[in-house]
Amino acid sequence: MRAGPNDAAEFSARAARNQSYQDHGLTGISAVQRAGWMAAHYAERWAQLLARGDVRLLLGPAANDYAVALPGERDSITGERQVQLWDWGGDLSGMLDEVLSLDPEAEYLVVRAYPSAFAEEQLRALGFAPELSRLVAPVVGRRSTGGLTIRPARSSDRLFMANLRSRGVEHYLPAGRTPDAEACAHSSASWLLNLDLAPTSRFQAYMLCQRARPLGYLLLQVGLRMDISGAQTAYLQDIGLSEAARGRFASPILVRHVMAELQESGHRFLVAEVAEGNQGALGVARRALRFELDYRRWGRRVD
Repeated sequence: MRAGPNDAAEFSARAARNQSYQDHGLTGISAVQRAGWMAAHYAERWAQLLARGDVRLLLGPAANDYAVALPGERDSITGERQVQLWDWGGDLSGMLDEVLSLDPEAEYLVVRAYPSAFAEEQLRALGFAPELSRLVAPVVGRRSTGGLTIRPARSSDRLFMANLRSRGVEHYLPAGRTPDAEACAHSSASWLLNLDLAPTSRFQAYMLCQRARPLGYLLLQVGLRMDISGAQTAYLQDIGLSEAARGRFASPILVRHVMAELQESGHRFLVAEVAEGNQGALGVARRALRFELDYRRWGRRVD
């Protein structure tokens, strides 16, 4: 059922008992800390959350069941309409029908879940499959370019970036989805062509070059904050490499160089989202760049 003005204490208590959170050694955030932070977040912002048009707060039939749903979302890559469960606890099966009723036009239901047997067994039983992995790494950089040059991107680089991204759009698609690849490529390229790369922008981009010839790029959002700890964090929005850059350890070279820049500006963590189908990128991130899993986004097509 939809939570109301008098349900703040009950909702917060259920969040405090959430069994799906896990300790995370890299960030230093424990399951107990996360549960406590979530419970306090709901209690302190209850009226504001109820007033928001893009958030729905649900209480399930059992004592630990709750969900925070975001209906009417669009996937950032495919544009498909979806409902996201941003946070949840207990048994999802008793809440799914109500969640789906929040947006009859939704094509997908997606769920954010920390890596625990409790969560994963439930989700698989309900027909969900992993779509994206959200990874986090400590910002520990090294400027060693292997004979290549790395420089800040200029507005004139946006065409190269957009072209490279549009040609590799299949690597960004959430696993299991089969949208119109041409439409996704066009949308991604248009977004990059219009991106603000001014020094004051929250986006920063770096170009990987050989003798002034661009071979690839890396795009960041900077100045973000980690939930709970408040540690300064950057988001690796995108990385693209041309055929000429592959096989030269270009991706680790570029990421480590940018990490050195981030370290100097006080950032402690770098986070990224990688499609589950892009096993090559997941392998490089974990083996060469010390990324660890934070949580996964699971998805299920709405029948």
